[in-house]
Amino acid sequence: MAYQKLIDAFTKTKVHNVSENNQKTSNAEDVKKGVGTVSVNQKVHLDTTPSLAGKEYPGKDPTIGALMKEDGTSPCIEWKWTVDGLEASNSAQMEDPFKLSSYEDDGGCTPVLKLLQPVGSGRHEVKAWPFIRAEYNGGVAVDGSKAPAIFYVD
Repeated sequence: MAYQKLIDAFTKTKVHNVSENNQKTSNAEDVKKGVGTVSVNQKVHLDTTPSLAGKEYPGKDPTIGALMKEDGTSPCIEWKWTVDGLEASNSAQMEDPFKLSSYEDDGGCTPVLKLLQPVGSGRHEVKAWPFIRAEYNGGVAVDGSKAPAIFYVD
């Protein structure tokens, strides 16, 4: 399957919400501002907007929604995250304290990371960003790591 170039940047990558038991948490606004800390069992809802030549394609846009891998269910937009600079997603650098979910929603633009276990004592910086591999974007890889969503965990 041949893919055309649809994305040249990711913009507005951010923490959209924090929830627990399907309810917005009392610390959600502080987490979004970078002053609060996510606790075990809380879910961080992320959001990004892909763009091409300055035209934004939010996740609900049919152009992005149709951008799926050959299996027909996995979005071409993927995510990576680090904790204190160590890659945690699909990595041998550290045990991943998160569970990724809602990944298939909105073409991969609105995933959720649930903190399953404490990272350690103190406050730890998490950076999360979207990317798309070259084979799914007309031969051009796009990495959103220069403008990640940043939040903190226990």
